[in-house]
Amino acid sequence: MPASALDKEHALPPFLQQSGVRQLLVHDTSTMDNPGYLGPFTYSQHLFAERALWVANPQDMVMLAKPVEDAYLAFVRNLGCGPELAPIVAPNDQCFDKDIPSSAHGLTKRLLDDHTWLEQLRPWINAGHQPLHLSTFCATDASLKLAHLLEQTFDCVLHHPGDPQTTTQANKKCFVKNKIRHIRELAMPGEVIAVKPNSTTESDKLWRVVEKYLPQTGRAIIRASFSSGGQGNIIVDKTDKENLREWLTTQTPGNFLVESYLRFNNTPNVQYWIDAHGHPQHLLTTDQRMNDATYGGNRYPARTRHHAQIDRSGLKMAQWLARRGVRGIIGLDYVETTDDNGQPHMQFVEVNARYNGSTYPTAIWFRTNHIRHQSGLAPLKYWQSFRSVPTRYPSFTQALPHIEDLLYQHNKEAGVIPYWTGAMPFGLVSCISMGSDPEQVKSLEDEFKQRLTGATV
Repeated sequence: MPASALDKEHALPPFLQQSGVRQLLVHDTSTMDNPGYLGPFTYSQHLFAERALWVANPQDMVMLAKPVEDAYLAFVRNLGCGPELAPIVAPNDQCFDKDIPSSAHGLTKRLLDDHTWLEQLRPWINAGHQPLHLSTFCATDASLKLAHLLEQTFDCVLHHPGDPQTTTQANKKCFVKNKIRHIRELAMPGEVIAVKPNSTTESDKLWRVVEKYLPQTGRAIIRASFSSGGQGNIIVDKTDKENLREWLTTQTPGNFLVESYLRFNNTPNVQYWIDAHGHPQHLLTTDQRMNDATYGGNRYPARTRHHAQIDRSGLKMAQWLARRGVRGIIGLDYVETTDDNGQPHMQFVEVNARYNGSTYPTAIWFRTNHIRHQSGLAPLKYWQSFRSVPTRYPSFTQALPHIEDLLYQHNKEAGVIPYWTGAMPFGLVSCISMGSDPEQVKSLEDEFKQRLTGATV
């Protein structure tokens, strides 16, 4: 663990302080340019907005795609988290069938299409005098339109998080390859190719590029322009030409990033906060929990042997992005590999110029230890998050009798916090396990997963 980590075990990072402002939080992943970038999670992407409860302060307001269960909201508030006022649910929340694309009823789109919610928001707008900030999943054209709507309706000045054009470009997987020479980072071997998926000729063109990157390890990874949690990626070997062709039919036209698939030992993630003045601050470095190219959560403390190199690289990248108008949360992903001589190497993978899968459990850990410090309790030094794991219970309320004794409370030295329950009707939930001992944290996760599936413990 780097020395600086101990200093962070009881201090709130800047993106959670925000005591002098009031934030309207609209953490809608469907504002990303490609509505299908979550792959099989497309149907539930508008439900991710619930996670904003964990980064909201008491004076803030959270907009949701559907109502949150009373039991879950009580759980959040009992931990000293979330806003004091009840969240506002966007209009037209009746449609949540997984067979209907989210782009048809994404949270931000509903807010822009039906303005009836503005009158619900007016009392909150008029209740305080602090500057108003719009906190979004990332800066996009849609979120900028939302900011303009609010300013026109309430005759106010609203801080918007960053430049949409630069942020959108930074979130594309080809961004690193296109800009790598300018920022002098270590890129993985690969190249960008423009492909129209519904064409055999185009598929063959992509395969010819793939063949160039197979020899190094026998496998290559192809990344679509937008992807979250590895859902827009595919790993292939020399026998997978037809599999690649079939996968390509599920993608939208655009630039695809082709790289040699390196056998990695670890996949660190470093998060920064870029403030309104363009000053980046390191938040936390964690290890990503990966199954090949699919993201399954994070682990802290990070086990990387490259803390100093990651810190230098990450700060350089954050400063480069800040100069071009990116603001708010950014996540930077790396991989650690070992060469044939046993020497470790670190390579840069991608930019996520947005709230990302690492941000919300990081926020929970910071908030929890801040509250524990104020109460004279020892910090929880270890945590690991587990993302989109199966559950047999379609709601938090129904799961509660089976998991309540494992849930974290401030009078405990360890426990689990579910931080995304919106997809429980579809059989998925995301959680964080925290404690003072790594084995204890792992054991809690294992038992919690068993309880969720109804397996015998």
